[in-house]
Amino acid sequence: MILITKDFLKKVPSNLKESILVKLSYFNDMLEKAQGHIKELPAGFWIKKITGTNIFKFRLNNKDRILFTYIKDQKIDKTAKIIFLDYCNHDEQIRKGQRMDTQASLEKSIDLDILTSSTWNHAEVEDNDNTFVKSQRTNNSLILNDLVSIVVEDHYISLLLDEKNSDYLYYLSNEQWKCLEHRDKPILLLGAAGSGKTTVAVQKLLWCQKNRLKACYITNSDLLMENIKNLYEKYKLSSENIATFYSIKKWAQEIKQDNSLLVTFEEFNNWFVSNRYKYKKLKKINTFYIWSEIRTLIKGFMGFEFKLKNKFVRNNNILSKEEYLLIPKDYSIFDKSTKEAIYDLTEAYTKWLNETNRYDECDLSFECLTNLNEQPKYDFIIVDEVQDFTEVQLYLLSQMVKDQSQILYTGDLHQMIIATFFEFGRLKNMYYSLNTDTEERILSKNYRSVSGIVTFLNRLIEIRKTKIGFTPFDYEEGYIRIGQKPTLVTPKEDVLSMILDSVKDKHYSAVIVPDEEERARLEKINPEATGRIFTINEIKGLEYSTVFCINVITKNSAIWEDIVKGLGKRQTKYRHSFNLFYVATSRAMDNLYIYEEDTKNLMLNEISSYVETMTECNYEKLSLKNKSTKEDWAKEAYRLEKIGNTKKSDYALKLSRDLPREEYIRQVNKQIEEKEVSNITKDFQKLKDKHDFEQYLQKGKYSIRKKDFTKAVDFFNNVIEKYPDHAEGYYYLGVAYSYMVSGSDYSIRYFDQTLSIKPEWYEVYLDKASTLRFLKNYEKAIETMDNAIAVDATIGNGYFIKGLLLYDLGKYVEAIQLFEKALTLPCYIFDTIDKSWNRNPSTDKESIFKNNIRKHITECKNALNSKTEAKPPTELERVMFLWSVTSNRHPKAKKYKQYALTFIDNNEFEEALIYLEKALKFSPNDFEILNYKGYVLNELEKYNEAVDVLENIVSSKPPYPLVYYTLGEAYKGIKAYTNAINAYTTSIELDPNVSIAYYNRGKLYIMIYQFDKAIEDFNQILYLNNDSTVSSLALKEIFYIKTFQKVLSSMNLSKDILDMLGTMDNFNLLFKHISAVELNGKTASSEEELKSNIRNTFQKDTQHNSNQIDQDFSCFNFDSTRRTITDCIEKAIPLNIKYNSNNKKFTVQFNKAECVKCLRYNQCPMNRSDSKGVLKFRKEQVYKS
Repeated sequence: MILITKDFLKKVPSNLKESILVKLSYFNDMLEKAQGHIKELPAGFWIKKITGTNIFKFRLNNKDRILFTYIKDQKIDKTAKIIFLDYCNHDEQIRKGQRMDTQASLEKSIDLDILTSSTWNHAEVEDNDNTFVKSQRTNNSLILNDLVSIVVEDHYISLLLDEKNSDYLYYLSNEQWKCLEHRDKPILLLGAAGSGKTTVAVQKLLWCQKNRLKACYITNSDLLMENIKNLYEKYKLSSENIATFYSIKKWAQEIKQDNSLLVTFEEFNNWFVSNRYKYKKLKKINTFYIWSEIRTLIKGFMGFEFKLKNKFVRNNNILSKEEYLLIPKDYSIFDKSTKEAIYDLTEAYTKWLNETNRYDECDLSFECLTNLNEQPKYDFIIVDEVQDFTEVQLYLLSQMVKDQSQILYTGDLHQMIIATFFEFGRLKNMYYSLNTDTEERILSKNYRSVSGIVTFLNRLIEIRKTKIGFTPFDYEEGYIRIGQKPTLVTPKEDVLSMILDSVKDKHYSAVIVPDEEERARLEKINPEATGRIFTINEIKGLEYSTVFCINVITKNSAIWEDIVKGLGKRQTKYRHSFNLFYVATSRAMDNLYIYEEDTKNLMLNEISSYVETMTECNYEKLSLKNKSTKEDWAKEAYRLEKIGNTKKSDYALKLSRDLPREEYIRQVNKQIEEKEVSNITKDFQKLKDKHDFEQYLQKGKYSIRKKDFTKAVDFFNNVIEKYPDHAEGYYYLGVAYSYMVSGSDYSIRYFDQTLSIKPEWYEVYLDKASTLRFLKNYEKAIETMDNAIAVDATIGNGYFIKGLLLYDLGKYVEAIQLFEKALTLPCYIFDTIDKSWNRNPSTDKESIFKNNIRKHITECKNALNSKTEAKPPTELERVMFLWSVTSNRHPKAKKYKQYALTFIDNNEFEEALIYLEKALKFSPNDFEILNYKGYVLNELEKYNEAVDVLENIVSSKPPYPLVYYTLGEAYKGIKAYTNAINAYTTSIELDPNVSIAYYNRGKLYIMIYQFDKAIEDFNQILYLNNDSTVSSLALKEIFYIKTFQKVLSSMNLSKDILDMLGTMDNFNLLFKHISAVELNGKTASSEEELKSNIRNTFQKDTQHNSNQIDQDFSCFNFDSTRRTITDCIEKAIPLNIKYNSNNKKFTVQFNKAECVKCLRYNQCPMNRSDSKGVLKFRKEQVYKS
């Protein structure tokens, strides 16, 4: 175990951090091998004890050194731990020089000078060391009790290379480390926001995994569960999965096999809104508080007698009305009459659940309790954010652990805004009734927020203790990071507008409001800031660098006045209001701004000494100078989606997108039409009545002509909202969407709605078929055109578009017949400027249109007459194809695809597959997403499934080389080598510049003994020379093949031996085995004896043989020699390789007369003046003869 101080890390130059941390790990390993005896370490470390201290030093080089000491903690571990205290360079002139010359610094400090100590002036350095430590002790810099340390296992040390890594706080401080000690009691772990409660949970899970204990982690938050699971999966020591992770939703999925019937707050709210009129008493009460009262008291309260056997025998899983009304008033924020109304509502809610076969999380808990023997039992359970659970849920969890002491609860009473009315004291009482004691641990250091904010939060806790009531579980927070106080902003309308304008495009900032009413008010001021305005309930579990709290006190002004006056003693509603303000302000990490319009509220006086006042505000003073990238917004969208905030997630995702397709359409139209739209404003100017149907249509059509498609969608949405029975609104909405990003799926939907109202509308079929053609959905497009022809067989457009579809499918004869039919009939013309169909075109326009049909007939005939193979698509055609796929992607498909790519980047393929499946529900024919699915299935070794997906894609022959490459990988996985080669070949034909495709095809040619074709592929890689890694691999393969062919030739093996050897998948191992038989002098008097020798070789431990052969062939690992030999082989220069099994030496004899012809002769080792045309080499050394 290594402990490193944060001050140490701060002093290590960033360019040296990696090398120095590696050296610390090496030094610690050496010290452990010496069992802590410093004198047994190599003398080169030059370890010295500082006079009069228990501090030691060892040197990196003649200038830089590390100071360290030992600590012991008998409570944790009886062994001593080494703690690295400081990194220092005593020569200030050199330190200044390092700042000026980073590269020089790197050269001076990169190596650990263990063997070159003779150049040091030890007396001078010793004096400098003692002076340094003396000064440090004088300044109290080396008081171990005050050190902020990070506890690190050796294999975790690499994460410390980047202090900005999101996993940085994963590592334990000493305070957190002590919380892992378990004393056979349930642990109640209390800690403020950012104190590392979750960090302790991760370490405990890793400990369980290391000791093969079945562990369960459960929390209310999907985001928190996923973060914990990702950290656990990243750092667990083996691939064995013995930990289970649950959120409430996932738990429901596990028990019910379907969580779609689980009623969440959002669904309860929808039901209540439709029934609120029946409950006048509840009309003005926040629905969330009503939901909390039902969830935690009427359904989730354990009662006061924990031991009663019938405590779970309840009618419809709810307390009786009498029991509920007898609950003390300090447990609820409502008076008696309101509670009676809430109970009546609960009975109606319960009836609705029963009638619809739905359930909520409390019902789920009761079901598990009634079947407790059927529930899984765990060795250890971690309940994270315990304050969000009901008492019934906690009781259930306490019964699901094998030993009731093996459970860890983490939480913070100050963050209890989901009104569970949770009390740590009640949890202790539950265990008391179970004859079990508990133990409390407190994490007091806040690693997230800066000092000014932490001091402010401590003031809030002090107010709570004095004004509302003290509890045994209160504590004061400590801070680690230094930073400014919160800022109290003087309220002005223009300042509020400025704040909203500043945060709208900053992913690291948030505006927090007390409720929906305040949010609606701010959204009216600046609608563009909607995505960054959070209620307190929404933002719990999130944190941001800069936070603006708007009117959190003002909204509950009277309550805060009562609190300050001391009238809120021991009352739940006051504690709840306090917690709302605490959670809002604790979301800030670096900058906190408080904006309160009730400037005379007494609470502001209570906090005045802990804030700075900003009377004049401008953009420069706000801490929002950094710009957010599209990648930042993509991560924010994913984070918000995981906590269930889809609206905020969609807002963030919108900011992560590239330019919308509308811009592309504008540019294309400008080039095609080569003229501006004119004389189209007359109709618009005549519009007066906004509610008139025709006028709304005209506005929408005008917007389409102006290519303002977003505005057109708004107009047509108004049409279908006010006139849902008019087909025109749906039709033009479909037309507008056809020009927009990912709008094609919406277009089809609205075209279908149009035809359901007006099935005889011919032009709609034409537009629908054209859109389906764009989506490559030829089957449905042809069906649509058949329907159009059935509607009106006297119009040529239906035959023409169906001909285009058959042309795309290569059915040229049928296409010609349809084109010729279209020529005999009148046709409608689509006006590209007016964006509408013209049923009565001029003779000239119809003539131009039919000339276009004749061109298609000529193309079909040329295709039929052509005997040459079709040329591969150009780069532009491939780009346009990929663009056509992605530009028509449904917005949700695009969002889920981005999430999937994040998981793929982290090698989390199971999760990636889930989101790819979600994306395909919205864009089922998206080639790119389907290809990613195939790739992920390959990574999961589900090759047959990958083949099914990818074969379906290539059936339409897309000009997308990556699809064929991925298919080749899938075929290779199921050992269908010929199919794999064909797939790689198609990929190469589409894009002949991808080295890895040649490499994989070449490797497969080896597997089927087509060595010449393999060498051609590897040579092509060297010719391309666009991937150094693949080029190096190709060079090695050429050498292997040439040598292998020579060995096979000398052994004169027959085909049945080759077939026997060919059963091995790994060609390189095959080569080494055969070569080992020859080079080690194993001869055979007959072919049968040779077969027996080879069989015996294969029957041995393959891994052992492989390692031994690797040692014998280690000489080939020298790049220069290998390249020389390979070049000679490739150029057919005669050389003789001999191997002496007695001294295990290779001798390579070159023909120097031939060597001089080689282009690389000047760089070749054979061109040395002392070379006699012979190279001898053995093991890891190369000798000149």
